[in-house]
Amino acid sequence: MVLEINKDSNTFIYEQLELALYNKIIKGELKPGDMIPSVREVARHNGINPNTVQKAFAELIRAGVIFSVAGKGNYISPDAMDIKKDEKAEILKELRYIARRAKISGIWMDELITVLDSSYNE
Repeated sequence: MVLEINKDSNTFIYEQLELALYNKIIKGELKPGDMIPSVREVARHNGINPNTVQKAFAELIRAGVIFSVAGKGNYISPDAMDIKKDEKAEILKELRYIARRAKISGIWMDELITVLDSSYNE
C-alpha cells in the first residue's frame, strides 16, 4: 500500500501515515474489517523506516481506529468512522472556543486565519 508521504514536510512522517490511512477510511478505500498491510510492507512500499510505521500503527490502535490480532495482522476497527467523526466534532468545538477567546482578546480574524493556515500547512 503506497501512501501519500512528503519527506520534506515539517509534519512527522508517522503523523502523515496516520492521516493517509484516515483519508483512505474516509474515502471508503478501507472499510471496517479490512486487513491493512503489515508494518514491513508499508515501510517497504513507502521507503520509510519500519519503526516509523509501527509508531503510526500504535497511535491508530490507541485511538481505536485499527486493532491488532496477534499473529494475523491489523484491521480497520468497526468504529473507525465514528471515532473519526467524534474526533472532528471535538476539534471543531475546541476551535470555536479558541475563536471566541481570540475575538475577546482582540485578535483579528485575518491574524487568526494566518496562524491557522501556517500551522495547518506545517
